[in-house]
Amino acid sequence: MWTRPADTGTALRSPNGELHDAVVRRGTAEVGDDRVVDALTALAVEHFGVALAAVTVVEDGRVSLKANAGSDEFRRYRSATSLFVASACGDDVWVVEDAALDTELRTHPLVAEGFGLRFVAAAPLVAAGGTRYGTLCIADRSARTFSAKDRSVLQGLAAAISHELQSLERLRAQVAAGRDALESAEREIERLTNRYQRKNVGAAAMQSAFLPQALPNVLDVSFSAIYEAADEDERIGGDWYDAFPLDERRVLLTVGDVTGHGPLAAGIMAKLLISLRALAREDVDVDDLLWAMDGILRREHPDAIASAFAGILDARTGDLEYANAGHPNPLLWTPGEGVGELAPHGYMLGVPVAGWSPERHKTALRKNALLVLYTDGLTEATRNIIEGERRLVEAVQRVAPRVWGDTAREIADDVLRGAGSHDDVAILTVRYHGRKGDLVEF
Repeated sequence: MWTRPADTGTALRSPNGELHDAVVRRGTAEVGDDRVVDALTALAVEHFGVALAAVTVVEDGRVSLKANAGSDEFRRYRSATSLFVASACGDDVWVVEDAALDTELRTHPLVAEGFGLRFVAAAPLVAAGGTRYGTLCIADRSARTFSAKDRSVLQGLAAAISHELQSLERLRAQVAAGRDALESAEREIERLTNRYQRKNVGAAAMQSAFLPQALPNVLDVSFSAIYEAADEDERIGGDWYDAFPLDERRVLLTVGDVTGHGPLAAGIMAKLLISLRALAREDVDVDDLLWAMDGILRREHPDAIASAFAGILDARTGDLEYANAGHPNPLLWTPGEGVGELAPHGYMLGVPVAGWSPERHKTALRKNALLVLYTDGLTEATRNIIEGERRLVEAVQRVAPRVWGDTAREIADDVLRGAGSHDDVAILTVRYHGRKGDLVEF
């Protein structure tokens, strides 16, 4: 499973009860930025009061230093990192309380030469599958005792560092996949553009080519959708919707809106939508998906912003995981309860807000519930967003009790009646029938 290292919090309580909070927000970090690992390594020096702490790993048969805090002097000794990694062979924390008394270590350059190492303790870095691939090591120039509680704290720090290192590797793989997806999107856009230009069928056909040609065939779930562009001449804009199966029981739902309309907005929309489809693997998390799209938008179109909602519906249980990046909150109608919102939402994609990253939320759809995803062109059609939202809620309340029908079209007709639309409009509705049969038919 790939994931971005979201808001990572590691809290360790020292023997005297002091709480060390090593929370580092990763929302604006660049790929390869190891600030969380650096912070945790520095925390080890502070907590244990030692001269240095170092994180070393074995990669492709070579030992490398990932982070260090405190004294830099040990870097002069080539054998230092090898010593620390060699200590990771066992399951437990490796401790030498006085290296001068240890028959194997007292001749080691770190002990016998200028650094004067006396105390060393190392906890292994363990991958998810149990493989030991490195250590978090602390060292000091004074001998000391190391209690069972000390060992436990060191192991906790090592586990947090290992989690971050593996998250960073997944992040790099994710960004590489995002770049591949973007290149694929650009090739697909060029291919379709050339195709439709040759056939001279116009922008509307290009728009429809990027939106889903058919909605999923899912037992116990039914879908409806519409797209209407603001520009009646070009019939092209930056709104999108999509729904497609991730596996035999889960469906990914998304709706979004690139600011503006016309060919430029449509081109950016196409890149984001095709990239989203390429990144949406079986093990995807919705917050990671939006986070990756935010990175693509910032890199490729730094002047553009977009809102987006992504959700994963389990057709077997009705469980819905979702994340929202500045998009209008979807409405959820539940029999006997009426209309509510899926809240909250965060900042839009492409907006440089320090420390923010999408958050994942969960809810459950009950039998015959109706989920309505839409873009703001629907509620802004009256030029009065409060009036538009009131119309939308009333339309959903009228339409939702009718379990079958072209729900998206009925809602749009109800809201836009007498108003027209001044912006692109996309609506995707999801009805969860809740009979809990066997699921996605491909």
